[in-house]
Amino acid sequence: MGFLIKNRIRRIKRQIISHKGKELQNLLFLDVDGVLCPTSYLDIYSYSKTAIEFVNSLAEEYGLIIVFISSRRLYPEIWKQTQRSLLQAGLKEKYITCDPDPGWLSEDHSEAVLNYLNNHVCKIFVIVDDTDFYSGTSSLDLFHIKPDPVCGFSEIDFEKVKKKLNSFDNILAVWK
Repeated sequence: MGFLIKNRIRRIKRQIISHKGKELQNLLFLDVDGVLCPTSYLDIYSYSKTAIEFVNSLAEEYGLIIVFISSRRLYPEIWKQTQRSLLQAGLKEKYITCDPDPGWLSEDHSEAVLNYLNNHVCKIFVIVDDTDFYSGTSSLDLFHIKPDPVCGFSEIDFEKVKKKLNSFDNILAVWK
């Protein structure tokens, strides 16, 4: 599996190089459960207002597009309700995207990220997910922030994301 991931990352590097001079996206790959909806909450449609504010702030400051990697997106009715409830909780719609590409519909979050990156060119990205699915893929580890699922996306995580985004002056240097 490591070989396949390295090949995909090489392909992504080539895409970035071939798109020089064009507007590239800044992406925030975001999970819902354990990040925006701490596991300490009993209702799966209740979200941390603080986490929502942090995400909106990051999106505004860094021009991020939010790409959800939550397994909820695999179930259309649950995903529609999740989107409605996130908007009601204050997440700004202008930052949200979800790719309808079937390859994107992978239950494995790391596969979902790689599939998305294979089909979209980005300048920088950060992954915020409470799971440990990146072990063995050190290139993605560099972009991953793991919140405590009981508390969700906290101020400490918010600062870690900002630090990562500020350190990505040259994304190609990270992938060499």
